[in-house]
Amino acid sequence: DISDFEIEGISIGDSLLDHFNERELKEDFVKGLYSSENDKFIIYEIEDIRFKNYDGLQIALKRNDKTMKIYSLSGSIIFEKNIEDCYFKEKNIVEDLSSLFTDLKKQDPGILDIKDGSGTFKPILFDFDNGDRILIACYDWKIETGWVDNLKVSLYSKEHRDFMREKGKTN
Repeated sequence: DISDFEIEGISIGDSLLDHFNERELKEDFVKGLYSSENDKFIIYEIEDIRFKNYDGLQIALKRNDKTMKIYSLSGSIIFEKNIEDCYFKEKNIVEDLSSLFTDLKKQDPGILDIKDGSGTFKPILFDFDNGDRILIACYDWKIETGWVDNLKVSLYSKEHRDFMREKGKTN
């Protein structure tokens, strides 16, 4: 079950309110990234020095959901100008996940171009029978984007994946 996997102690299905207080939600999070006001889901993003393993988190919640139930969760680690270290860390995480989730279908399509030409990414996917997914990917951004190379470990519920597919942003 994907809810058995945690990123900074947080799991799919948790309430964001179980992990952050009202002040933190108002002051520390950037709200509404990558979403329009008509979207079913809204993305919250936070960078926090208290995190042990990740530099930042992205969390998808349903818009106007007072319970703030988490439908997807991503942790990112910055690898500034060092994509080889990113690939090494990704390999270690994939090995750990492979031993934890021995029955999951794993896909490793190799290094792929990002559609808009802004760089490449190396995704490795673990799919659950119910449609949930774990995605581990290194992003190697072109210098002109101004973005920093990073590793993302993402947990997606089937419901959020279906929404992303409808929007044309497959995952």
